[in-house]
Amino acid sequence: MGKGFSTKRIIRQTYLKFIEKVLLVTFNSKGDKNVIYPWLEVNLDKLDDNFVQLLRSWAKIALSRASFREAQDIAASLGEFSNLIAKFPLGSKAINLEIVIAGYEAALKVFTRDSFIWLRFCI
Repeated sequence: MGKGFSTKRIIRQTYLKFIEKVLLVTFNSKGDKNVIYPWLEVNLDKLDDNFVQLLRSWAKIALSRASFREAQDIAASLGEFSNLIAKFPLGSKAINLEIVIAGYEAALKVFTRDSFIWLRFCI
């Protein structure tokens, strides 16, 4: 039992590091597909159901712990990454769509209808 638990833990940590890295690359490259797509191609094995589940849980925790400004940056990166995955030509189309949905759902926790209405009055 201990060995299986340890293996699952290592796999989970690998995915969580990948999620953080892919969002950082997305943020730093300003969503440049020429930077992100080759990187995703090398890590294609990680774009699976585990990624979808861990993206949802990671985003929930990260957004709850972040300051408002940090949450906006995370949500923007999630949205931009989702835009890129929606057009990513490799991997499973079904999994890519699940990733897109998970990313958009998480981003919408920050970018709500009310926040956009408030933003209009600030400009």
